[in-house]
Amino acid sequence: MTDTCETLGWDSHIGRDLRDRRKAMGVSLASASKDLRIGLAYLTAIEQLDKDVLPGAGYAVGFVRSYATYLGLDCVEAVSRYKTESEIPRDLGMRTSPHFVQRREIRLPRGSFAAALITTTFATLAVWYGTSTTAQSPAMDMNYTANLMATPQPAAKITLDPGIITLEATRTSWIEILSADGGVVARKILVPGENFEVTRQAGLVLNARDGSAITVHRAGQASGPLASKGDPLSAYPLP
Repeated sequence: MTDTCETLGWDSHIGRDLRDRRKAMGVSLASASKDLRIGLAYLTAIEQLDKDVLPGAGYAVGFVRSYATYLGLDCVEAVSRYKTESEIPRDLGMRTSPHFVQRREIRLPRGSFAAALITTTFATLAVWYGTSTTAQSPAMDMNYTANLMATPQPAAKITLDPGIITLEATRTSWIEILSADGGVVARKILVPGENFEVTRQAGLVLNARDGSAITVHRAGQASGPLASKGDPLSAYPLP
């Protein structure tokens, strides 16, 4: 499917930026769907900026906020961009010649019955609009978003076994552990409070999107944070 901004010849939009970030982190769409507990079709629709597939504006904003947070992006900016960019008309285009639309006059019916009919119609529309707006209010969106993310479990006790290296996450961060020959030992996203254990072997190195989010434990000794907040970590030798 061709997304909206691609049809219009635009270079980028929030969905494409989320997709590029996910691919740069080495995370598949299926893995993101499983971690966030958001349907695969919905994440695909967000990346393609296809709001017709999403269940509603309130839900869509919650999905975008959760997805941006998951990828380490500014969720407030992501939501703001989605609200703006998703309202682009799909039939918007440039014309090569002037286009004129004939003006039409709107004439209201005369008489007391017609006036009463118009008043009733506007009152009905006002009630409907107020109800619809409340149903998609930010409060509902926040509650739904809170339920999307699993409640973090208490971190497991860190082992003192010198043959085990434990990585403890204080914030969400993508990590990658490579062996001495460059092979991938592990690659995943750690969430706050989650620990990951790996058997110690010579030459292990750690890469992380946010080095300040990871603390390394072995045999009762702790090292961390491993970088300044937000700075990536590259080829950090594990003890």
